[in-house]
Amino acid sequence: VVSRIVIPVKFIPIIIFNFGDEQTDCEAVLADWRVENVVFGGGDPWGCTRFGFEGQAIQANGFDNGPQNLESWIISPSLESNSGVLNTLKFKYGSSFGSEPPEIWVINEEDYDPAATFDSEDWTKLDFSFPAPADGFSDESVLIPSEFHSGAYRFAYRYISSTSPTRVTIDNIQIGEE
Repeated sequence: VVSRIVIPVKFIPIIIFNFGDEQTDCEAVLADWRVENVVFGGGDPWGCTRFGFEGQAIQANGFDNGPQNLESWIISPSLESNSGVLNTLKFKYGSSFGSEPPEIWVINEEDYDPAATFDSEDWTKLDFSFPAPADGFSDESVLIPSEFHSGAYRFAYRYISSTSPTRVTIDNIQIGEE
């Protein structure tokens, strides 16, 4: 007697951010993103790196001849889909050194004003724990809360560094339906 059947959940990527093989490829993708340096005491805020999982990626690092105070956000373009629900964010994650992990935040497009002075008050922090620094890249996945499933939204990676900076690298970002 079969009491239950387990059907694997299938992820359907709808929006993909691949940062390419060359610096110019990565810069072209990032032209639609926004980097907001809330605190910049040194280090490297979000930008392109050739040390991605496959070619270029985005990276932030708060170490420069010692720990630096840095809070840098990298904000996605507006995300909206008519072909599915954008309820899952997947990406490759690599980190080295330190112990200060990044964070993931989301905001409804109607609450986002790129012309205004940056304020994280309207953003929602996702309940997600990044793994500890390790060699190589890991596959990460986070669910987007249901209040963001209708209409458009943006997500952001927030990098914070003070006393124990972590070099953070993110690649192969996919947003889709699971």
